[in-house]
Amino acid sequence: MNKIFSLSKPWLFFVVLLFTLSFGQITIAQEKNTTTQEIQPPTFEETAIKLRAIEVAREVETYLEDHPEKTLAELKEDPAFQTIAVQPVGKTGYTAILDFDLIVQFHKQPTLIDFDAHLFQEDFPELFDILIQSEEGNDSSGYYLWKDENGISREKYNYQIVVHEKTADNKGLIISATTYLDEYTQTSTVQNPQKSIDELATELKAKETAQHINEYLITHPELTLADLQEDELFQTIAIQAVGETGYTGVIDSETGYFYFHPQKRLENTDSHLLKEELPDWWAIFERTMGEECQPNSGYYTWKEGDDSLTEKFLSTACVKNTTADGKKLFVGATNYIDQQDASKYIEKYEITKDFLYAKDAIKQKAKDVAKQIEIYIKANPEKTIKELQQDEYFTDIAVQPVGKTGYTAVTDYTTLYNRFHTNPAIIDSNLHDLAEKLPEFYRIISTTIGGQEAEGIYDWKDADGSINEKYMYIAIVDAKTADGVGLSVAATTYLDEFIYLGEETNNQFLSPLSKTDNYIHIIYWLFGAIVIIFFIIALLYYFKIIRIERITLLIFLSLIFILISAVFLNGSFYTVNKLKDYFKNNYIEQFTQLEELLSEEFSSILKNMGDDLDTLAEAYTSETEIHDSEQTHPEILSLLLKSSFETNKTYVHASYRINKHGIITDMYPIDLNSIGADISEQEHMQKIKQTKEPVLSNIFDTVEGFQGVTLHYPVIKNGEYDGTVAFLINVDKLSSLISQFTSNIYPHDSFLFDNNGQIITSNVKEVKHQNIFDLEVFRDKKLPATDGNKTNVITEKENEIFIYLPITLLDNTWFIAFSGQEQDAYYGLDKTLTTIWIFTIITFALFVIFGSIFSYFLTRSLRLEVNKKTKEIKDKAKETVRIEKQLAKKETLNKKQLEKKIKELESFQKLMVGRELKMVQLKKEIEEKEKKKGENSPK
Repeated sequence: MNKIFSLSKPWLFFVVLLFTLSFGQITIAQEKNTTTQEIQPPTFEETAIKLRAIEVAREVETYLEDHPEKTLAELKEDPAFQTIAVQPVGKTGYTAILDFDLIVQFHKQPTLIDFDAHLFQEDFPELFDILIQSEEGNDSSGYYLWKDENGISREKYNYQIVVHEKTADNKGLIISATTYLDEYTQTSTVQNPQKSIDELATELKAKETAQHINEYLITHPELTLADLQEDELFQTIAIQAVGETGYTGVIDSETGYFYFHPQKRLENTDSHLLKEELPDWWAIFERTMGEECQPNSGYYTWKEGDDSLTEKFLSTACVKNTTADGKKLFVGATNYIDQQDASKYIEKYEITKDFLYAKDAIKQKAKDVAKQIEIYIKANPEKTIKELQQDEYFTDIAVQPVGKTGYTAVTDYTTLYNRFHTNPAIIDSNLHDLAEKLPEFYRIISTTIGGQEAEGIYDWKDADGSINEKYMYIAIVDAKTADGVGLSVAATTYLDEFIYLGEETNNQFLSPLSKTDNYIHIIYWLFGAIVIIFFIIALLYYFKIIRIERITLLIFLSLIFILISAVFLNGSFYTVNKLKDYFKNNYIEQFTQLEELLSEEFSSILKNMGDDLDTLAEAYTSETEIHDSEQTHPEILSLLLKSSFETNKTYVHASYRINKHGIITDMYPIDLNSIGADISEQEHMQKIKQTKEPVLSNIFDTVEGFQGVTLHYPVIKNGEYDGTVAFLINVDKLSSLISQFTSNIYPHDSFLFDNNGQIITSNVKEVKHQNIFDLEVFRDKKLPATDGNKTNVITEKENEIFIYLPITLLDNTWFIAFSGQEQDAYYGLDKTLTTIWIFTIITFALFVIFGSIFSYFLTRSLRLEVNKKTKEIKDKAKETVRIEKQLAKKETLNKKQLEKKIKELESFQKLMVGRELKMVQLKKEIEEKEKKKGENSPK
């Protein structure tokens, strides 16, 4: 008890230990909070390579759409296509093209062209496993080893994506993008994890914008730079938001002139003028500019419009195509480092949030409705605007839903009088009257005067008086009414339907985990209280204010150890179980949402096709009634047939006109082998003739080599069936939506099958075209009756999850199904769990180590005293043994001496007895001699 100072050291060790444990609990919480990141498997390298593959696939698809007459052999001789097919990936990587037979058609190494990739199976099995997944038209990716030019095996990553367009000779193509991973690890921004996310987002935005500009230039080869600067649509492509903190601009890669920039004062100025004032920025620009544009990136200081300086990150990407007047362009995407700077200047420069998907969807809706109106007006050229307003069928075409709350509206683009609107109070109103109330809306709508398309964001006053942002795209109808009225179609909806979708998803993901916060806080408070109490006791004990018996202290420490262990283990198991429960529920929820989204997408696509066919059928009816179309206007009807195909050609292979006898009389694209064919005996033709209702055929294998269905709408003349108009839909293209929607999510098996169980598509390649109920995993399952499009979740076995959703398509029903093992739901959680268990083991190891050290110092004096007493006892025992040995030795010696004396006595006794006997003998002899002597003596 007099060695307080030496005993206090263990207290300090234990206090440090408790702080370590508290930090460990925080670490576990942090691991829990970062689980949302763990579930995102794609790395920077994978994302960059995948992006490159997608870019090239888009370019190839665009080229094939523009050159539908070219065969694969002709493309291989086409220098322009060769440039598209083989492009750089990273420093030494490249893209290549294979066909569905895995024959290499385009490659950086000429010796590999026409090479059969099946031969890689023996020497490069990992690469072969990736390639073989694409053999039937599936996207695939993976890692493999490849020997470089020095013969050294290095790891590469390969991403393969299927091109949705085929060549004139019906060859399917696969884009393969690959490069060495160490190229990225040496130069990638991922080395700085604090910056990598923003840098990656900026770089991807630069590439994405450059790609969109390139596509625009391909489809508008006649536009000069001056034309583009007057093109409002191109301006929205050139200047976009980069996340919440940046924007894009477009620069001349040869002269350095700014052509598009949020700071309008910079447009059409020479960037060289900023060379001395902004050297860091200029260094990035200078490395990009030149005869050969080179992408680059870096940090720099920038001068804003108000002359203040801000810190930013810049990434540049090159545009491949030039303008009509030969201008070479590159895109600069930049991000503010400081959030306050970003908020200030993004708002100042009026840069909107990125909602490219929403814009595309709304724009497409406007164009679709405009095309439907065009077809109807051309089919009914005698109708005036007033007559169209009285036509319920036309009104249904003019006003259609957009998203959840949006709609389309139709306006006279000469007078700006609205003619069709979801709100009856607005119909026939003069939109010029909104110039002061809604200036942004008026600015957009007034741009259309004379028949010009327009788009933009504006504030709209709702019925409850609230003001909300909407986005609108206005398309022009390429036809006028009988009284010469030109019409525009505006498609509009609220931005928050699209912009905040990702934020809501993230909040849904995190909210279940946040329920554990109170529990974690209790753990923090408990550990904090233990540390404080322990520290106070240590101080009081150190300054001899209190005295604690050793046994009391040991009991106290044991209780603390048990308490900490119990809380730690309980907290760990609690967190893990909560995460597991959530991940399983999220697994089901995510696939449920995906199924609903896909169902809506399929239904929407079929509805749009149906609307076009309905309009086309009406055109055939009207033309027949009015003009005797077979003789008077066949060219107009053929044009309408072509127009309907062009609108839907993403998924439609051809459009048809079938007469009442079931004979194909017209089609586009024209196939002379099909025109005149009799399809009257087909089941769906019999059905539509009987019901006079639209019909979707069962799935069948087409002669072109893909799975197809035909969508038929009846042509009714004077109440009588007069044949159909139809689309041949490429189901393979349509079903590819599933792989696009489900890439980079949980491991799963996906299936699309019809109501007979026939599998249409699946990511399990070996089951394609089989019946789903022939598969062992589904053999015992029965699909119960469904309520509308309600998702059904079946978990017949403890470790199995099966989710399916029916899609009602006219009179047919298809099913989307996802199946997986329960363990798949924990994908991405493994690392967190491993970390927790490693930390648990380390914690208990520390407890044992520090507890042993503490116990050693605490019992040291007692052990010394015990050792001393033990030594004394041992010494006494040794002395006792020594004495006993001496006594034993003396006893032995005395015994020997006694025995010797006894022997001596016995010898002496024997001697005395001998002498006595001898004396007796002598005496006897003497007596006998005396006797004889007496006898012989005379008397």
